[in-house]
Amino acid sequence: MSLAVVIEFGHALAMIALFLLLPFLFWHRWPALSMFSAIYNLIFVVINRLSHWGLGECILTRAARWAGGDRDGGWFTVKFSRWVFGCIPSNKQVVYVEQALIVLASVGVFWTLWYCERNPVPTCPPEARM
Repeated sequence: MSLAVVIEFGHALAMIALFLLLPFLFWHRWPALSMFSAIYNLIFVVINRLSHWGLGECILTRAARWAGGDRDGGWFTVKFSRWVFGCIPSNKQVVYVEQALIVLASVGVFWTLWYCERNPVPTCPPEARM
């Protein structure tokens, strides 16, 4: 298995984790999970935005290409989607979905921080308060 495949697989897993953690930004049944989700999403969004600003693309996409990936013109995320769902989204569609997730994650982080500030006990742990 090449390093590029490992990087792209990790990239896909990071995006899947972002998607799976989104509900916990708005649903605070488990405050520790909500805060973990907020921190993960915040780090994901900051790294993504900085890499798009500095490199013009996600840093993991650039790393995979540097490691020899994208030889046949397709991202692992696109190939994985074809394998799982039986459809082939364009690279542009993948970027649009990623951007929508980032906007939703950003709103969710702000919601979580606002919620934990106003509901300190018992739904939010002390370390979650500002």
